[in-house]
Amino acid sequence: MVQMNLVTDTVLAFYGIDKLRFVKPVFIGIRSSCKKVADAIAKSSEMGVVTFETTVRNQNARPLLVYRDKLAIKKRPA
Repeated sequence: MVQMNLVTDTVLAFYGIDKLRFVKPVFIGIRSSCKKVADAIAKSSEMGVVTFETTVRNQNARPLLVYRDKLAIKKRPA
């Protein structure tokens, strides 16, 4: 997300990580990860917390690591 410049001036803070599981051993050669929005909660009029379900896969598309990460995000102007 950072390399694609998707979070510039929108992410306020890393809010946490939950349910981190190593499904298989992780070695050099990770090829992709998949993020899906699992939840979004308004915390104030200026920000909310977005929870992502993330799966990191190896070069053979097998899941290696799964977790839920949370980011504090600025709300869009109304």
